[in-house]
Amino acid sequence: MSHNAPDPVIPLEYHLTLEPLIKESKFYGNITIKVAVLQEINSLELDCVGLVVHRASVRQGSGESLSLSIRQSEARIILEDKFKTNSIYFIELEYEGVLVENLVGFYKSSYSDERGQKHWLSVFPCIDEPALKAKFTLVALVIGELGSIQQRNENRVISVYTPLGSEQQAEFALKTAKRGLEFFEALFNSSYQLPKLDLVAIPDFAAGAMENWGLLTFRTTKLLCDSNKTDIAAEKRIADAILHEISHQWLGNSVTIKTWASLWLKESLATWMAHYARDKLFDAHDAWRAFITEKQQSALELDSLRSSHPIENLECSKDESVQTFDDISYRKGCSVLLMLAKSIGEDAFFEGIGIYLGRHKFASASSKDFWGALEESSNNKVGAWMSVWTRTQGFPVVKVSTPFHSGNSTQKNRCHHVQVSQEMFLLGGKITPDEATVIYPLQLSIRSRNGVEEFPFQERDMSLPVLGTEMFKVNADHLGFYRTWYEKGHLCRLGEAHSEGWLSIEDRVGLISDTTAIAKAGLQNASDLLDLINAMHSDTNYHVWVQIIKSLNTLRSAWFFGDEEIVNGLDQHFQAVIRRKVGTEGLLENRNLSDDLKGLLLRACGHMRRAVNDPGVDDMIERLKKRASDSISSPFFSSLLSLMLSHGHIEDLEFALRLYQDAKGKADENAMLVVLETLGRVQKSELVERVLQLPLTVATKDQDICIILEHLQDSAAGVLGLWRWFKQVWKVLETRLAPDLLRNLIPIVLGGLCTEPQFLEAQQFFAPCDTMLYQQVLAGALEQICCRATWVQNSGSDLRKWLGEHHYV
Repeated sequence: MSHNAPDPVIPLEYHLTLEPLIKESKFYGNITIKVAVLQEINSLELDCVGLVVHRASVRQGSGESLSLSIRQSEARIILEDKFKTNSIYFIELEYEGVLVENLVGFYKSSYSDERGQKHWLSVFPCIDEPALKAKFTLVALVIGELGSIQQRNENRVISVYTPLGSEQQAEFALKTAKRGLEFFEALFNSSYQLPKLDLVAIPDFAAGAMENWGLLTFRTTKLLCDSNKTDIAAEKRIADAILHEISHQWLGNSVTIKTWASLWLKESLATWMAHYARDKLFDAHDAWRAFITEKQQSALELDSLRSSHPIENLECSKDESVQTFDDISYRKGCSVLLMLAKSIGEDAFFEGIGIYLGRHKFASASSKDFWGALEESSNNKVGAWMSVWTRTQGFPVVKVSTPFHSGNSTQKNRCHHVQVSQEMFLLGGKITPDEATVIYPLQLSIRSRNGVEEFPFQERDMSLPVLGTEMFKVNADHLGFYRTWYEKGHLCRLGEAHSEGWLSIEDRVGLISDTTAIAKAGLQNASDLLDLINAMHSDTNYHVWVQIIKSLNTLRSAWFFGDEEIVNGLDQHFQAVIRRKVGTEGLLENRNLSDDLKGLLLRACGHMRRAVNDPGVDDMIERLKKRASDSISSPFFSSLLSLMLSHGHIEDLEFALRLYQDAKGKADENAMLVVLETLGRVQKSELVERVLQLPLTVATKDQDICIILEHLQDSAAGVLGLWRWFKQVWKVLETRLAPDLLRNLIPIVLGGLCTEPQFLEAQQFFAPCDTMLYQQVLAGALEQICCRATWVQNSGSDLRKWLGEHHYV
């Protein structure tokens, strides 16, 4: 139960007693709330979603109970009487509620142990109004039979709780929690305030994790992995979640936000801190590079839509705030902080955080308070230019002209003048006159063979002197949150220069990503993207190839239902790109490719109807079918299963489902996740229909539905089958799924639609629905359909000409 009081009423203490009756699927509760009334009011309102209040009373101090008029709605109870100024009141409630299984409120979760015996947990996450501090008897509650491992750290105990039998899978989490707690105590120069830190793996959990003070709760896949198997992907996932939530013990718990408008602040900071800590504690995680090349790109994609939102929305209410737990609040916010830390320097950044934490300890703070602390530490006017980034939607595209030089052309250090301009970037549509006036404060980092030069850029356009070379790239290491447009000739030369060694991995990934988005927006030809990819085919870096394959899939999936000749031509080109990368010696024998890259290319073969014929791959698939999976290294297990399902038959899908059951019987959380992630790779219509039978079965946990469905977007049959299924079962999903899961599902279902008739059908389907809980993601998903349809409409002749010239049509 949370208190949604206005400023005149401040909660001081909560005393709560809960009696869960798990077998009866209900619970009883008693609560006493001590509040201070600062000015006279005639009613007091409390949140009580899903509860039935049997008795309510209010007394002033130690006096008698007031005579109340009580009104209860589905979500709130209103206590009507005259509450006097500067008085203390005690509110007492007796209530009951249902222990539901939809992952909301006080709910039930279940798991089966190694003997197949089912165990139930009841989980109570507490959500408080951010600015209203109070003494609470608890902040979260988990009741049930759990195993645990623990370790003492000075004067506190760190424990990881797991389903019975999974204790051994918590060893990495326990080590990471201990290291993370010590790391942040040293970094913030501030001790963790509680005598214990518990981390709990919950089998049914809507969010990835939650930072309840002293009791961190996680999905099992975010906390558990088999310590006998080296799986770097699982370790990255787990370390990121744990370090994010531990950093919240300072940034979010010790200092909370004042209003929901500042939600971004604690989430952006925790995202930044998790990557910073991983970068320091785990060399192999390559944390910042992964953020720049993957997570930042998803934020740029979302923020290029008109339906996006500012990082900080000053008018954001509590109900609206739940829709801002997205890539804007987390990943764009983190990207903006990354720019800020680079601009003022890491030392000043951490000194400012120390001032912020010390000044507002056990209190609430706002973005303005945070900027003030950083201004004090850096002696810079941080608030003025950061407010542009946090309170203005979107980001700029920086347009770069062909350079011209001054002075004698034989001079080694001749100066090239580069004309740059900026304007708001939108994936579809034109910017408004008001949007055209926005100027984003930028620090342009320009990389050439001679190194990196920095230029402040806070104007609409300017001329920059770049020394020594006509070859340069704007946004070195892609630390700036913006796109860059180049004229075609310069873009081609940059592509050809990828192997010279002066462009970083982040530069190469960003170059392809920017070109993809700019082509999709209609500011560049799609053929320019294909030329760039062809020029960079010899690159051997895994991150670069993740982006190459993503960009090719972005283009071909937009054409799923377009001109058949162009669709086939794009497929032929994709296959040629993969074959050329693999080489003649075979994928598994190619010593120039890392195992990660080989696994990635194997999955790409699945997209492209087996672009590579390799006896070694066939042998590994046969070994997989014989369940000799222990002999297959981790990156290949997922890739081979994906390849097998992409081209397989019903017996291959049934085999994958048996693998899942085997992993479930062993409580191998990571293996279960890998299998679930591959099921959507099927491409045959009859297999798509079989996969679509899985989400609403009793055996499928709600949190796993999106995981099963996500990759159905990768084929035309999957896109159509998923949309047809969704329309049929929508009423069931709307009732069954927690709001968080609905918000995750809608972009997946609509993510493959790409024609104007499909847009109109989707728009009409949702028109009669109450979309309040998911209107933000729905608007974005519908807008993306329009953008894909427009791209197809505008790029047909260009693509046909290019594919013809390169003999793909």
